[in-house]
Amino acid sequence: MRKNYLGIAGFIFLFFVSSCKKEQVIPSYLYIPNLNTNGFYSISGSDSSEIYGAKVFLNNQLIGVYQTPVEVPLFAEGEQTIKTIAVVKKNGFPNDLIPYPYFDFSTDIALLEADKTVDLTPTVDYLSTATVDYWFEDFENPTIKFVTTDNSTGELVKTQNPELVFFDDSNDDVANSTSGQFELNNDSAYIKSLTNENFTYKKNTNVFVEINYQNNQPFFFDIVVFNQLGQVEKIPFFQFKETINAEGELYWNKIYLEIGSLLNTVDLLISFEICFEMQKDITVANSIVVIDNVKLIKDK
Repeated sequence: MRKNYLGIAGFIFLFFVSSCKKEQVIPSYLYIPNLNTNGFYSISGSDSSEIYGAKVFLNNQLIGVYQTPVEVPLFAEGEQTIKTIAVVKKNGFPNDLIPYPYFDFSTDIALLEADKTVDLTPTVDYLSTATVDYWFEDFENPTIKFVTTDNSTGELVKTQNPELVFFDDSNDDVANSTSGQFELNNDSAYIKSLTNENFTYKKNTNVFVEINYQNNQPFFFDIVVFNQLGQVEKIPFFQFKETINAEGELYWNKIYLEIGSLLNTVDLLISFEICFEMQKDITVANSIVVIDNVKLIKDK
């Protein structure tokens, strides 16, 4: 009798496995190499980006968050709606990934087929000025929107050195031939440069600062706050590390600084400025600190 029971159990098991194989679903694949960005240069400035990855939805159902490039398996066929949200490194930290609040999501139609790959490069647009305020400095105009403090011994100047300028092909209508360079040498060893205007802040809202930069010595990003008691305080926020690759060459990087959380903690806040500050590193023979497309974005 025991042998009969084992035989019946084995038959049931084989039937179950055979049934599972017959019901196996073959996925379709969606390949996302990267995300493009889009905006009106005169309103939101440069479209340069450092998007880490994508938050992907299939017919409004979250599939996952991925670093691009990525091939995503999808258990669907035919025309499907793909929604994509851009993900960036908050304050430059790869372990703190967030959907960037100032990009709208992308909606695309993909024709999926089992066991085949469809390529999709989503484009995310900067939000309209109906809900967002933009301020930016691209160093392409005659004047610079930063002022250097009286105790500084160096200046923020415009450079057209092709080895230093950030090449931005996001808008054909702008020359993109100039970046901002901090002149650091033995005679001009300290620079503190602030925006030439103050910005207001509404409690519990987002504020981000985007910056393209390259540097072979550290420099700092600060926030200067003004309160209702007439007090002014400089708050250190971020230190930029050198952007030097394994071959010892400088490269451009981009960062998304989330400053709204800090501003939200300041009591009696009236307004704020953003500030770059640096001291000449005596161990670096030729100090280079160059910035471009400094963009402040905040909720209305």
